[in-house]
Amino acid sequence: MQTYPQYYPQMNNYGQQYNLQQPYMDRLTSENKRRAKKKVRSMLRLLKEGKITEKEFKKKYGAWKNHASHGNTVKLIHSMDLHIKSEIEKGKVI
Repeated sequence: MQTYPQYYPQMNNYGQQYNLQQPYMDRLTSENKRRAKKKVRSMLRLLKEGKITEKEFKKKYGAWKNHASHGNTVKLIHSMDLHIKSEIEKGKVI
């Protein structure tokens, strides 16, 4: 009879066990979501004032978007993309 090694459950940062049957995805906390939205609003404001270029804005936003995409954030990223697109089209300062 084949024996298997002892199973030691791995814990995430919140003291919860990983579900090893499904791929693990981090969650963004509500505070991090608010902070990201605030940062995007301020970057849009700087873009409208001409303090940063559109290329710099896309670089910074792309870096955050790449970071956030590692978590369960499909709806958040999509809504942020739509918001940024509409604000740039309007030319509205937030």
